[in-house]
Amino acid sequence: MSISQTILKRLSFIKYLYQLGINQSRQKTPQNSISILMFHDSVELFLQLSTEYLSASPRANIGFMEYWGVINQKTTRTTAFSKKSNESS
Repeated sequence: MSISQTILKRLSFIKYLYQLGINQSRQKTPQNSISILMFHDSVELFLQLSTEYLSASPRANIGFMEYWGVINQKTTRTTAFSKKSNESS
């Protein structure tokens, strides 16, 4: 799979949000609390991009915690050996 310019731009924006979160976290309280929102947004955008890239998103509106299972299902490789060993356990 190749990475398109659009994906690179989106990754750049995600990294930018993450860096904003780092910078904001170094501020004094309560200004530093906004960093949590920046980190959350950057992670959620990354997860959304990941599911799109993997063609793994089952629907348009997916909850934040659901991304992990969807991505895991798409990226986990199961071999015949591991299936057999899991069945015998």
